[in-house]
Amino acid sequence: MTDQSHGGRPIGHCGAYLRRRGGGFALRRADRAAKGKNLTGVLLDDIACTRRPEAVPTLLLELVQPGADRDDLLLQLSRIDDPRVLPMLERVLVTDQHTRTVAEALFNVAGDRAEALLDRLGGSAEPLVRIRAAQGLVVRRGITEIPRLLGAAADAAASGA
Repeated sequence: MTDQSHGGRPIGHCGAYLRRRGGGFALRRADRAAKGKNLTGVLLDDIACTRRPEAVPTLLLELVQPGADRDDLLLQLSRIDDPRVLPMLERVLVTDQHTRTVAEALFNVAGDRAEALLDRLGGSAEPLVRIRAAQGLVVRRGITEIPRLLGAAADAAASGA
């Protein structure tokens, strides 16, 4: 049931299709449901190459699956111009251990929205969040933000965090 006669749009050569369901799109792969496999490798790269907002819900669902390649998923999501991506990256930055990947993902977000988010998180009451925000600003703005990162780390050490 994954052929084009069912209204799917092929993505690469992996048997994956973006299919319209109700008001949105979903990713369909015949062997995924049967074997419970995560999206990886060539299929994930093919989805990322489309950089279409229709893929965002599927990638977000994939992100929470056990065993998912979270680093690749975060980077692929960051390359899609969709308003749902930046809030998701903010949540991951505040709650997750994938700081380096999130910083790189925020670098992929076009415009000043990501920098504004990082500036706002830099004033957080949580020392770890301030460090993560400073790391993201170092990636986006470069060496000029290193004093801010060192200050956030010193504050965290002084507060015992």
